[in-house]
Amino acid sequence: MEAFPAIFLITDDAVLADAIPAQLQHALGATVQQAATLEAATPHFSPSPPAMVMVDLATSDITEEAVHSLRRDHPLMGLVLLGTPHTNQADEQTFSTLPLTAYAARPLAIRPLIRSLEYLAYARKVSAGGQALPLDEEIRFLPAQNRLAWDGHDAIDLTDKEGAVLLCLYHHRHAAVPRQLLLEEVWGYGEGIDTHTLETHLSRLRQKLKAIPGGEDWIRSHQGT
Repeated sequence: MEAFPAIFLITDDAVLADAIPAQLQHALGATVQQAATLEAATPHFSPSPPAMVMVDLATSDITEEAVHSLRRDHPLMGLVLLGTPHTNQADEQTFSTLPLTAYAARPLAIRPLIRSLEYLAYARKVSAGGQALPLDEEIRFLPAQNRLAWDGHDAIDLTDKEGAVLLCLYHHRHAAVPRQLLLEEVWGYGEGIDTHTLETHLSRLRQKLKAIPGGEDWIRSHQGT
C-alpha cells in the first residue's frame, strides 16, 4: 500500500498540536511535522515543499494574504485550513474557492478532515502527473488544467471547484456518491453544514456538460444521496 504523503501542521494551539498528529498517524499512517508559526515553517518549504499542509487560521502570523501567497507559491500543495469559532463563515467565503484547498471548521470533526486529506492527496497526485482521465471515447478530463478536451471541438474550461467536483465524482465513479461525501472531500465540510455551495457548482457543471451530446446525463441526482 502506498504511503500517505507527509503532512505539515502550522498551529500555535497546544491542544491541536498535540491531538492532530496522533489522530492522523492513527488514521492515515501519516508523518506529521509541525511549526508554531508560518515564519518557522517556511524554511521547511524549500527546496521541496511538503505535499500536504494544514494551517490553523488562528495562528499568530497567518493572514488572508499569507494564505493566498502560500497557495500561489505552491500550486500543487494540498492545503487544509482550520477555521476559528468566530470567523468560520467569513473564512469559508474567502477561501472555499481556492484550488486543492479544503476548509475544516471548528470544532474539528475527524471524519471530514480525513476525507479532505485523502481526496487532496488523490487530486494532487493526478494533477501532478498530468493525467488525462477518459470520460468516454472522445472526452478526456485534464485535472491539472481543469479542462475537458473534446476531440474535434473546442475544449471546455472548468473552475477550480467544478474540476474538483468532477474529479471527486470520477474517483468514486463505480458507486453513487452521497452529497455529504462530496462536501467532505472537496470542501471539508462536516455534518450539519447548511450550504448551497455544492448545488451551485453542480448546476454550473451540468450546464457546461450540456455542450457535449449526452453530457447532461453524466451527473444524475438520486433521492437520499
